[in-house]
Amino acid sequence: MNGYLGKILRIDLTNQKIKEEKINPKDAEMFMGGQGLASKILYDELPADVKGLDPENKLVFMTGPLTGIVSSKFEAVTKSPLSKFLGDANSGGFWGPELRFAGYDGLILEGAVPEPKKKNSVYITIFDNDVEIRNAKQAKIWGKSIEKTVTQIKKIHNDPKIKIAAIGPAGENLVRYANIMTDYRALGRCGMGAVMGSKGVKAIAIRGINKNAIPVADPDKVINIITTLNENVMADVSTMGFSMAGTPVNVIVSHSMGDLPVKYWRKGVFNIKKIDGQAILDINIKAPTCYACPIHCHRYIKLDSMNYVGKGPEYETIGAFGSLLMIDELEPIVEANKLCNDLGMDTISCGSSIGFAMEAFERGIITEEEIGMDLTWGNAESMIKLVNMIAKRDGFGDVLAEGVMRAGEKIGKGAADFAQHVKGMETPMHDPRALQGLGLHYATEPSGARHSNAHNLITYELPNIASPQLGIKKIIKRDVAEGKAEIVKKVQDYSVVVASYVVCGFASVGKSIITHLDAYNAIVGKEYTIDDILTIGERISNIRRALNIKLGATASDDTLPKRLTAEPVDEGGSKGIVSKLDVMLPKYYEIRDWDPESGKPSKAKLESLGLKKIAKDLWG
Repeated sequence: MNGYLGKILRIDLTNQKIKEEKINPKDAEMFMGGQGLASKILYDELPADVKGLDPENKLVFMTGPLTGIVSSKFEAVTKSPLSKFLGDANSGGFWGPELRFAGYDGLILEGAVPEPKKKNSVYITIFDNDVEIRNAKQAKIWGKSIEKTVTQIKKIHNDPKIKIAAIGPAGENLVRYANIMTDYRALGRCGMGAVMGSKGVKAIAIRGINKNAIPVADPDKVINIITTLNENVMADVSTMGFSMAGTPVNVIVSHSMGDLPVKYWRKGVFNIKKIDGQAILDINIKAPTCYACPIHCHRYIKLDSMNYVGKGPEYETIGAFGSLLMIDELEPIVEANKLCNDLGMDTISCGSSIGFAMEAFERGIITEEEIGMDLTWGNAESMIKLVNMIAKRDGFGDVLAEGVMRAGEKIGKGAADFAQHVKGMETPMHDPRALQGLGLHYATEPSGARHSNAHNLITYELPNIASPQLGIKKIIKRDVAEGKAEIVKKVQDYSVVVASYVVCGFASVGKSIITHLDAYNAIVGKEYTIDDILTIGERISNIRRALNIKLGATASDDTLPKRLTAEPVDEGGSKGIVSKLDVMLPKYYEIRDWDPESGKPSKAKLESLGLKKIAKDLWG
């Protein structure tokens, strides 16, 4: 089967059993890999009433047919412990390709070891077909930071080239937005680290010793396409910006158009001079990259004022620990970023939870006497203290470790009314009041408020940029709601293809859209058109929706916080604007052919996409 090793590794942690399974070629054809194939597996296997931290939940790591050839990316998909429904995340680095070089397209973790905190926590080694479940306590890695865990595993196995996905103390303590770190890249959102921690797994170490070859239909054509792909990627204006300055380049542009959230989504202007892309560029020392990627969007920095050399903060982190909290100095943002990377936490949800707490403090809902600190806006010292407390679930950190939806419910006194989330997922650092289409995406995305699952929406709503490759030829201004439903649907369908190939969203723009398709065809030996690919994307979008319906979602979950739909800011690039979700959502449902009452995809739509079993499940 060209493009696939054809094997998935399944590890039953409850019974300590390991087995290999073959990929169904029909499933690979219909769902590609990555997000698509993992969602199909979870739809088939998850109980409808499963909770994110239940042993019955499953954590699926899945590569795609382009992983290890033209891409570093892989996906993790699960029932989220943070949002109410489906959760997924992707990461670059080198771990995903290494899984394929070891001989596997995917890995399923199911069950859980008993009492992991006492003595039974484990780590998993995959050295080609030599797979073992090892004791993490004996290895002295349970309780350790990400950096110390990675160093210890490499020391134990005397191999500096082992690729490791690990959780930190936050994952062990089941912080609902704990992440999994690989090569200082993060499976950041949806609480993947909490799920891994609930199963008692500290790390997964992989070494493809014999470098298993991925079968390719036309190797010579693939080599030529890689050259063209790299040229197309680096020719795109948005990609050039990421290559030159990393994602912090977005800070200035986003702030100018009112897209950068300020004071927990209540203000539109902030002093960004010391925390913008230029500030990061001024202290940049190198720009490493992921496997097979020419972009080099990482930024390693040297900050003399805090004697720090290491990974710099991304755009989202600058927003979450900077403008959102009214912190305008770089040092505390860098410190919070360093802590989150080593403790294993999503910077977006962590910063958002602290922003929520600062507003509650301002309103008098929580007090200094109750929580043991001053949480006035801009208090960087308290912010750093809270990051540590959240990871340890210490004091008030235990409340914020639940995420803003649950924290608001626990605090009471009206706090839940201003908790900014969609489906339990904290809103990322892009404001739907500035980008109308993005608001529709947040509301309808299965995992909640996620910018990364439709990254190009941000690009397509900027002036003078369209995507004729996807049939998006008409530029609709970012503050206009009419006509956005069609664009959002198309971009979502392509974005799940990107997450199923699996390739990087930064590289999936402009001419690269067609070049990635050319690469896919040359690898698997097909002659798909862009319309064929968008149909596959629509199928994946609908199975993700069906999985959410199975997990209890309804049309009422497709919503946005009141602040974004009814409370405009009074200054900045989105002054006086609110998200017009009420205009876009009915049209979106009509285009999708989803029932506006139940939120279900219609029986006819599911059957037309070859999902007859799911149609029967949902409609009888």
